[in-house]
Amino acid sequence: MVESKLFSIENQYLDDICQSIKQRPVYWERLIRANIVSEEDATRMKILEKQSTDEKISAVLSDLDLYSTTILNLLSVSNRPDILKYLLILILELITKVPNVQFLNNLLDLNKIDNNLPFDPFLKNLKNLSTFNNDKDSIQLLSVYNLSLIFLQYSTVIGNTDNQAKEKHFSFNNDSLISLFDHLNSLVQSSNSNYRTIAVQCISELLSIKSYRSVFWSKNSHYIPSLISLLTPYSKKKLFSSSLSNPTPQSNSQSQSPNLSSSDHSNQPQSNPSSASPTPSPTPSLSASNPSVSSSSTLIFRNDLQTQYKALLSLWLLSFNPSYAVDLVLNNKNLLKTLITISNDSIKEKIVRLSISILLNFINTTNDLNNNYTNKPLIAKKKKITKILLLNDSLPIITNLNQRKWSDEELIDDLNNLLEILNNSYQNLTTFDEYIIELDSMEFNWSPPHKNKEFWINYINNFKLNDWKLFKRLMNLFNSTLSNLIIYNNDSEKLKTLNKTLAVICNDISNVINLLPESMVILNNLGSKQKIMSLMNSSDINLRYEALKTTQVLVAHSFN
Repeated sequence: MVESKLFSIENQYLDDICQSIKQRPVYWERLIRANIVSEEDATRMKILEKQSTDEKISAVLSDLDLYSTTILNLLSVSNRPDILKYLLILILELITKVPNVQFLNNLLDLNKIDNNLPFDPFLKNLKNLSTFNNDKDSIQLLSVYNLSLIFLQYSTVIGNTDNQAKEKHFSFNNDSLISLFDHLNSLVQSSNSNYRTIAVQCISELLSIKSYRSVFWSKNSHYIPSLISLLTPYSKKKLFSSSLSNPTPQSNSQSQSPNLSSSDHSNQPQSNPSSASPTPSPTPSLSASNPSVSSSSTLIFRNDLQTQYKALLSLWLLSFNPSYAVDLVLNNKNLLKTLITISNDSIKEKIVRLSISILLNFINTTNDLNNNYTNKPLIAKKKKITKILLLNDSLPIITNLNQRKWSDEELIDDLNNLLEILNNSYQNLTTFDEYIIELDSMEFNWSPPHKNKEFWINYINNFKLNDWKLFKRLMNLFNSTLSNLIIYNNDSEKLKTLNKTLAVICNDISNVINLLPESMVILNNLGSKQKIMSLMNSSDINLRYEALKTTQVLVAHSFN
């Protein structure tokens, strides 16, 4: 007997959709007369439709092969929303209610005959969503839920199959799983909080399978930003985004406070924050059907605690891969700051625990060394991430968290380990490290190096090493930031950040020119002099001031 990896989504919104579908009869006689279904198939479905759950299970088990192929075939050939919804509800019921997942395992046996089964009939409906009009939302939710359960059990069946039989009988194209992840990602980006909650639970469950993480990671640039958007209390999305259709629920209920049940993740690292304590009860969330519109042309949606927890769990599972962990940080520059904020502000211990565990995975090199992981460039990147953490004021926050009383022993251990790594790195941190990290982030603030005279005296020669490599990087940042002023002309928040970065760069340029007048040759070759002078007309008062100061330096050294 093959064990089960099923999970349950306890969501009132989804329950109402299912209940609404069950209450609507399917007119099988009409479908027979219209040659949409055969009389034989319709007769079997009519029998099941009228039975209680126990009677239905008994009937299916009496001829499991016949019912499995009939139901899946009908799902594959039908394009009528009423039939599809009925079949999706029936499949979900049989998957979750038939003892020992016999129905689901029987569906998976079809993979021995055709490696597109049992996935393709569900994927076909997902591809044709636009044709289902008002029924597309319920068909999408039920399809991704069923597919997630199928893929989870598929991994279990494969895990219990010897290699020879596995190669002979079982296979699936990664494209099927990617297609599922694509649809889940679109739901995560939805304006409906229930869609986001349901989708992120499916994602976290699928990522509990180690082999599925690499498939997810193959499109990480698409999926990770969506997950990160769920970490903050409010998600901001542009009005022009195609993902922001405001779906019409298929039931009368508009519950916005789902509570999803947590489940075990047997195929994940031994230490599992999700099993430490019960799933927290989410706080009431803002109705996603009526998001507020801000002055900067964005929609704002509220994310409840359960959604945040499942998004954290997904990132936590990915962070155990050292390469993924590094790329998560370096490709998503606000992730560290977000995790630190969550750790400091969250009222749920299990959320703090996940956040701290992710941060530790980002910077801990001990496990890599213990596993003979000798990728020195990657370990160097982890040490760089440690420095970035320090520059995000993490040390006092982690110190404060470490002094609190926690009931979770693993959280206490992780805090101790994280604090030790940060303290050790802090001893070796220089202001030049801070400067380089800021330059790498492509966003400057008025941090100590920029206004510290000793910094410029001590490190000025670094700007002309390797054919002025560092100074050229500074000038490239100046030019790219200047270009972004046009791109983000209508985004006041982004413009504020860009103007501040330009103001700090102007300050730095004047310091370099004052101490290394020969740098004027580089600046002139890059054609940056006129661009700096043009910023004296900026609408930002601070940028105007710094541009004026730098222009005075440029003019003074032009005559030397």
